[in-house]
Amino acid sequence: MVKFHKQEFFTSIYPLLIFVLLGTAACQSINPVAKAETLEQKAYAVYGTYVVFAEKAADLAENDALSRSIRLGLVNAEERASPVVASLLNAVDELTTLNNSTTRTNLESWIDRALPLISDLVRSVKGAQE
Repeated sequence: MVKFHKQEFFTSIYPLLIFVLLGTAACQSINPVAKAETLEQKAYAVYGTYVVFAEKAADLAENDALSRSIRLGLVNAEERASPVVASLLNAVDELTTLNNSTTRTNLESWIDRALPLISDLVRSVKGAQE
């Protein structure tokens, strides 16, 4: 899972992250990315969704009752998403430092790259839970 070292990042996203985590956990039908109103909120919602499902994937991957192929699928889905999410967060950091059209376009690009990978992670988790 992606690790973070910047306190100000968590401080700035904390309210939205709590909303995403609680919303995702409480009601699987809520789509926090679709509810985001700004580019930054969308990035944080993507990240929050990743965090929730990466944690679930890690827990499920340790479940010996699941087949080896399902557990490997969970690990692989998380490993594919992780570096893209890390790059997305770097792009958020860039945007907070230098907010211009280039940094906004870069962040949009990383969000677009992360979404299908996180969707795969979500599908893997939901499939393993069935």
